[in-house]
Amino acid sequence: GQRLVHSQLQDFSPDGGIFNQGIVFGEEGFFLVSARFEYGGEPYVIDIPLQIGNPYSLDPVLIAIGTVILVLGTVALIKRTRRKKRLERINRVAQSRHSASE
Repeated sequence: GQRLVHSQLQDFSPDGGIFNQGIVFGEEGFFLVSARFEYGGEPYVIDIPLQIGNPYSLDPVLIAIGTVILVLGTVALIKRTRRKKRLERINRVAQSRHSASE
């Protein structure tokens, strides 16, 4: 569900002034910060997604480690398959040369 954490009204400064806002969040989580203002008589609303705290515990680390292991395993399997085919080809050539010399 949604709950209002903080609401503040700020007058828009037509001279291009900068307004700094300070909000303290008491807990971690996903928040949607909404900025509402008027410019030229038109209302505007900007929604900004904001993540406070770490959204994952070890998930990204485990995914990265798993990906590295998967890539290394795949490379090792491909090299082993190529080496086996190369040795089979060398053995066939050697046997055909041996058979031709007899």
